[in-house]
Amino acid sequence: MTRSSRAGMPVVRDVCLRRKDLLVAVAAVCAVLIVLAPRVQAQASAEEVAAKCKLDASEPKGLPFGADGRMKLLSTGPLKAGEPNEISIALTGPPVNCIFIDAVELAELHHRANGTSYVVVTPTEMGKVPLVLMAFFSDGGFGTLQTEMEVVPSDRTPTALILQGSGEPGSDTALVRLSLKDSRWNQDPAYWEHVYAAAFYPDSKKPVEIAPEFLKFAFKQSREKPVLEIAKDGGFKPLRTGDALLSVTFGNTTRETCIQVRDDVFWGDNTRCDQLRSPRAEAPLDTVWTVNPDGLGSSISHSDFFVSRIAVKPPDHPVALAQPVRIPLTITGGTIRRITYEQKRAGSNATLSFDPLIPGPKRPVMNSDTEDGRFLDGPDGTKIFELIPVELGDETVRITARFEDGGFDERFFHLRTEPTDQNLDRIDIDYRIYPLGHPHIDVGLKYKHLQNPIMLHTLDRVKFAVTPTDVVRCDSDGTAHELKNGTAMVSARLGSVQSTRSIRVDLAESNPKPLDRVTGEAALADDGDGSPQIGIIGISDTHGVDFRTYLGRSKRVLKAKWMELFGRTFSGSQQPPGDVAIRFKLLPNGYIVNGSMILDRSSGHTSLDRAAWVTISNTRFGPLPGGFQGTVQLRVEFRTY
Repeated sequence: MTRSSRAGMPVVRDVCLRRKDLLVAVAAVCAVLIVLAPRVQAQASAEEVAAKCKLDASEPKGLPFGADGRMKLLSTGPLKAGEPNEISIALTGPPVNCIFIDAVELAELHHRANGTSYVVVTPTEMGKVPLVLMAFFSDGGFGTLQTEMEVVPSDRTPTALILQGSGEPGSDTALVRLSLKDSRWNQDPAYWEHVYAAAFYPDSKKPVEIAPEFLKFAFKQSREKPVLEIAKDGGFKPLRTGDALLSVTFGNTTRETCIQVRDDVFWGDNTRCDQLRSPRAEAPLDTVWTVNPDGLGSSISHSDFFVSRIAVKPPDHPVALAQPVRIPLTITGGTIRRITYEQKRAGSNATLSFDPLIPGPKRPVMNSDTEDGRFLDGPDGTKIFELIPVELGDETVRITARFEDGGFDERFFHLRTEPTDQNLDRIDIDYRIYPLGHPHIDVGLKYKHLQNPIMLHTLDRVKFAVTPTDVVRCDSDGTAHELKNGTAMVSARLGSVQSTRSIRVDLAESNPKPLDRVTGEAALADDGDGSPQIGIIGISDTHGVDFRTYLGRSKRVLKAKWMELFGRTFSGSQQPPGDVAIRFKLLPNGYIVNGSMILDRSSGHTSLDRAAWVTISNTRFGPLPGGFQGTVQLRVEFRTY
């Protein structure tokens, strides 16, 4: 029962077209079926329909005739969306062979003791929704009943509320990207961007599309400099760059999505409006949710329906960082098609680790040489989910199960991790200079059993110091404030492992000059092998010396080093989408000038940023072309999809 148009050729149309030699009156009825039929995916085959309705398409024993007067609608009250509703009808005449709802759904006809009958419908839209009942009678009679029913929201709380962007129908989104350069804002003043809500209920195999009049919209943004212009129906259009948080409420359920406005859309910019979100409500550590507790998206799609078949029992106490944690997991009912899990920093949508558990190849984002999540056999046929947490502090873990019958189930829980030096190999310290904003000190904990370091988002869980403090002052999140030219020592210690490094402050280099654009062989290009695009896109003044051959060779060396270090980690669908740009200086001998590397643009994925940084750091560039004196600055870009 829906107004939406769905793909698919319903079986009723097939049956009608087979009987094209029948009377004109019956052909007219079939025409109604054919017009209404494309709304929903067919639920049964043409052969099943013919058998159920006792139709012989090749040699009809009697000519069908119109029998609309045999059905009368008895139900008048409103229907509840997303839940089964009984539609009462009175039938006269011979028995009914079969009955259809909206020309596509072969329904079961139920009978009551008082002589009335009913069919069960589950509406997937709200408001005034058309309803068409079509019945085949045993004597060849064919009746239709067309009406319009009022559908109101269900009293139940949805299992999940998803928000869909205009360009992403059927999938949940936690981020909407808008570009000020989009011509729609200037060419069509009447155009507004929208998000569209859909609710999933546990006993409905289709989501309920929710019209704006049933939703409450709230925007959180700067009052002095609003990012968005807002319409009464929840529509929005960009005014200036920045972030805004949209909250959509349906009944007692609220979902949030971040709206990101930039001069131009950059797919590696994964800001999620963290500073605009309300603080998370505290809950016991062993709490399990069926919806994302951080107000972010679900991985359900329109082809799924919610079931309750998995149960997890997370620990009720803090656990050690990077050390295996065993979590009991129970799966009941259905045949599993796929199970996946994700780790995210609590309140953030930046994925730390994503691994299919069963079946399929391992697909890690953060750690590739070891499994940081796997299934183990437990007692009495149960399973144990073994996880290696890769976020210091609080992280959100999602376990998602998809079943062969289309069932979908997901569970969320929080882990609170404590720092430990167990199996800690070293502490990495990097000093990154951004062309916009403050420099940043990155601290990573490299454990022996993990390929990549775990990057810290707060430094107050390790012993951290910068001396002298009059050269650089550092905040707890690693943001560095350069105060004057000079050299400072940075130290970080966890247990028995300590690391130090020097950083050089040159205030003149904090605002680098624009570079010349690079074209030709060295430029960014797709090699067609599924690997990231790597290109040298900028170079400082070469004073007339030809660098084209040198840059082309340097690009090939960079690509080879990337494939050597990270070819298995970031390949094909295993790579997170993003765009990293790093600039650095080369000495005449091809060595990188110490402290010259600058992260021009982050991808929003720590693992991808660090992979690009490590690739450049470990690449041996050849000596600069003869005749060139001094240093040269290059800008290299890594792009994944």
